[in-house]
Amino acid sequence: MNRLRNPLLLLVIFVALTLAPFGCSGAKGTEAGDGHTPDQAIQRVMTGLSGNRPEVLWQALPGSYRQELTSLVHEGAAKMDVELWNRSFGVVQKLGRLLGEKRSFILEHPMLASQVKDRGEAEANWDAVVGLLDAVASSELADLETLQKLDIGEFLRGTGRRLMERMAEASALTTTDSYASQMRDLAATRVTVLSSEGDHALVRIETPGRPAREEDYRRVEGKWISKKLADGWPAEMARAREALASFSGEEMHQNKQAVMMQLSMFEAALDQLLAAKTPGDFNDALGATLGMAMGAIMASAAQQGLSAESASPIPMITVPTRAPEPQEPDMDLMLAGAMHGNAEDEIPLPPVSGDGTIALGDLDGFVGHQIRVKGKNGLDTTGRLQAVSGDALSILKEFGSGSMSIEVSKRDVERIELIRR
Repeated sequence: MNRLRNPLLLLVIFVALTLAPFGCSGAKGTEAGDGHTPDQAIQRVMTGLSGNRPEVLWQALPGSYRQELTSLVHEGAAKMDVELWNRSFGVVQKLGRLLGEKRSFILEHPMLASQVKDRGEAEANWDAVVGLLDAVASSELADLETLQKLDIGEFLRGTGRRLMERMAEASALTTTDSYASQMRDLAATRVTVLSSEGDHALVRIETPGRPAREEDYRRVEGKWISKKLADGWPAEMARAREALASFSGEEMHQNKQAVMMQLSMFEAALDQLLAAKTPGDFNDALGATLGMAMGAIMASAAQQGLSAESASPIPMITVPTRAPEPQEPDMDLMLAGAMHGNAEDEIPLPPVSGDGTIALGDLDGFVGHQIRVKGKNGLDTTGRLQAVSGDALSILKEFGSGSMSIEVSKRDVERIELIRR
């Protein structure tokens, strides 16, 4: 992907950059590669990572690489929409709340219960899972102003270490504890220099349980890095710069509504789970949430052109935890239906143009009726018009397992059509 279409992608990029082998020139202490042989430099990184010290990756990069990455993070933070960013971290905080408040319900869910090797141990260490989210939500990543001047090296030394420690604790709750296994393999990895001449070296890397591999390394600005990284760096940075340059304020505006809908969808699901009073309520809510998530995935696929009918942004979803309660009958509609046939078709409506389109100013008169909305940014969806506010309209799409409530900004609407049954 060469262009950033979704503002939330920046969040992923920031986290990936700060947790990957990247950084800037503010690292303290001896840096891997300074005065080290190739095997010593690589071994230092393996040993550091196995000890939950991600800053060794930072220290292993050439200074100019770290400066480029720092610049990208700072510039990206400056372009990010504050409301979207804050809403995203609000969702993370609510997820942490759910894990803290509904611990017993979660551990009793059949899907998770089968993965937990010791319920007592899981209960005792559950705070580690909550702590992982809390560490992210309360870190420097949560504040855009801080990100605009973030020292990534110090971030890795502080928050990065805490995140790795929480990941280790969380992994320990599972039957496989893959994190601990991977760290043990890193600590046991051995590196041998097969040949070395000037700034070029061929090394052999042996990790337990895996085939030995030979890799070319290059010394760049005093740091030994893989030849693949050195050769691919200019092109990767050029692509990153192109993507960042294309991420304009206009593009942010066009994508904001869709992303806010995604966040609303997730928050609605979290609210349903938080409202559960019994394990049965929780399991019902989770089952409905997973079903609606599949609907959201299908809507997202449709947005990519797989189906024109539902090519709309992923909407806000209202997830029912029980079957809908019976509603009191609308006597006026029943009377109209008895006298004239189909009540929805026969109730007087505001005028509709010859091609079936509805003027925005007349939408109030079509509440409760099926409409089709086409938007300026590829939106094309049908559903029952729920409500019309000053600057938005709400459309309800109903399915067998629940419903989707889509909020559409009036300024993004290109055409509205009345659908007659």
